[in-house]
Amino acid sequence: MKKIIMCLILLLSMLGCTSDTDYINTVKGISFDDGVTVEEIAKQDAIGMELYYTNNLEEKSNNPLFGLLLYDEKFLNGLKIPKEPKLKWDIEGKTKNGKVVIAYNDVVKIKISTTQNGDYIQVSKANIDVYSAKTNKQISAKDLQIGVGLYTYVLQLKEQGILKK
Repeated sequence: MKKIIMCLILLLSMLGCTSDTDYINTVKGISFDDGVTVEEIAKQDAIGMELYYTNNLEEKSNNPLFGLLLYDEKFLNGLKIPKEPKLKWDIEGKTKNGKVVIAYNDVVKIKISTTQNGDYIQVSKANIDVYSAKTNKQISAKDLQIGVGLYTYVLQLKEQGILKK
């Protein structure tokens, strides 16, 4: 009898994990009007913030002359460009109408608030928030834009041969 109960508990726990895994995979694959998926946005935000923190841009970006650094080849070539981040995905919790999915690593935690309407899962870009994994404070839109924008800019310059690869 104990073996049957243990098997039932194990089976139920495996079914629960499968539904969370399916839910996460569905959320990761949702694409917006511009064709970008939730997973791509999460990776882009994570790598942008890794670049931001690794290169201590927090202090530099507050300088009124920060924009001039975008034209400084020495500064741009000296940036440490992180590799594609490895993100772990999980369900942080349930809401009244959906779940909060998180993608995280040791630098960032990205919260994706979803709404479930029957069989459909809905996500809005406005409901994707990025937090520092160390302080658990939400990263400002300005800082996120600096990190992601600078990462994209440097990659374009490298592809064009303007910066060292």
